[in-house]
Amino acid sequence: MKKLLYTLLVSSLIVVACAEDNDNNTNTNPVIQDADNDTVADAMDNCPNHANTNQSDVDGDGMGDVCDADIDADNIANNADNCPSNHNPKQLNFDNDDLGDACDNHAFSRLHHPESIVRHNDYYLVSNLGVSLLPDKADGDGFISVMNIDGTGLIQHHITGLDSPKGLEIINGMLYVCDLSELKVFNIITGQLIKTYSFQAEGVTLLNDITGLYSDNETIFLTATRARKIFKLNIKTGTKEVLTVNGQTLLQTNGLALDNTNNVLYMAEFGEGNGQNARIIKIDLTNNNGTVLGGSTTGLLYDGIVLTANKLYLSDWSHKLFSLDLNNPNTPPVQLLAGLSGPADIFHDTNTNKIIIPSMTAHELRFYDL
Repeated sequence: MKKLLYTLLVSSLIVVACAEDNDNNTNTNPVIQDADNDTVADAMDNCPNHANTNQSDVDGDGMGDVCDADIDADNIANNADNCPSNHNPKQLNFDNDDLGDACDNHAFSRLHHPESIVRHNDYYLVSNLGVSLLPDKADGDGFISVMNIDGTGLIQHHITGLDSPKGLEIINGMLYVCDLSELKVFNIITGQLIKTYSFQAEGVTLLNDITGLYSDNETIFLTATRARKIFKLNIKTGTKEVLTVNGQTLLQTNGLALDNTNNVLYMAEFGEGNGQNARIIKIDLTNNNGTVLGGSTTGLLYDGIVLTANKLYLSDWSHKLFSLDLNNPNTPPVQLLAGLSGPADIFHDTNTNKIIIPSMTAHELRFYDL
């Protein structure tokens, strides 16, 4: 009898103990680790020791921005990055302000009657006649834009207050701009006007295109379209003279391409007053003799001209782009493109091997791969 009672007592104790254990499990809450108290558990937190409730991670590398030394993954530390939240390993910054191009508030999408283009480092500079297509009028609404190499806009009104800017050239690190009766020289970065060469006394009303330096490193050539002349200008002394082309009576002079290696200047004519009888003229600068190329082709409205190793490329206001093989200079130019909108002073980018065509009446740039 005593033995049975003992057994029952032990069983009762076991039951009670189990009941008490079950009550304890029901009332115990799990402990969630959140070291930075940002309401995101450490196990899920992309910066567990830095409060960041929004868990922002710009470069998607799994490390939150507040603890990532390189937020945009461009291998530039945040404290040295001119756009720390925008991937920009080149750190391009045209205007040298506190913000890189990738995050600067300059972007635009429209040019206004673009006429000429040159390349400066990783940018294009583009002359714009202005909102109105008035190539001969001093209306003050012309400007120079800065474009990215892919053709997207960066700074729309970098240099302003021009009348009808056309041909551009970079000489000795400065930007030369043909603006009606004046050739203006600007600091490329600041846009400051450095110098002006006036052609008013020579009766010039529309300077059009301009070359780089001649082999003497002092002389450049310019076309005065309405005056039907080509000028030589010594940029050191300011001395000007008309280039007389032997054997040719020039019409409306337009695009120029200088070949210092062979001492030759190529000129594309717009033609007569109504844009007819345009020609391609080769000028031998040793004797100023002029030769008509392209099988004496006439009737086109040539504007821009560029020289590559063995070809000339020409834009034409009849909405086309042509090429002329200099190995066969007496054959007619070959049509490459049609349907262009006001193709103006074309440019050959030797870095990308593209012809860039300012489409004046479409307010855009066109790119043609060579």
